[in-house]
Amino acid sequence: MRDEELTALLGMAWDDKVKVLVDVDDWSMQKLYSDLKLIKDRVRNPFAHGGAENDGGSLFVHIPTVGAMPANFTKIRDSVRFNFIPVDNDDQGSACAVFDAFDRAIREGPLKGAQDLVENGIDPSFAAEKLLTYKEIVEGSVKLREIWCQRWHYENDRHANMDY
Repeated sequence: MRDEELTALLGMAWDDKVKVLVDVDDWSMQKLYSDLKLIKDRVRNPFAHGGAENDGGSLFVHIPTVGAMPANFTKIRDSVRFNFIPVDNDDQGSACAVFDAFDRAIREGPLKGAQDLVENGIDPSFAAEKLLTYKEIVEGSVKLREIWCQRWHYENDRHANMDY
């Protein structure tokens, strides 16, 4: 991956990044993608942006002695509710079920090799030669990844501890 390709990837919208990595034409992944997008739009975005939703109907109402409170005039039925416990148990449980299903799909699908590196805590370098190495490791066997990850951690610890 060239620098400009990485910059372009990082600059993409969330939806486009997911589509680069995951085959959303596959029915099961399409369903998971749709569920993740719903969680992102309904829960993550409003909380991450102080209650402002991306539907053009968000505003803040200033209440004396309280401060600015988020309000939304549109799509009230699907909007997140702000109160002392903003996400109820059903929302939390269903969101976690979607995340767990997506994790399983990644671990068992075409990104399994890459996910092995993620789960092994590999801190990637985006230098061209390192990317070629990762490609070989990801396309190799589980045993190759296991040995390579052990070696990576050994070398990383040596550098961290200045043990030369």
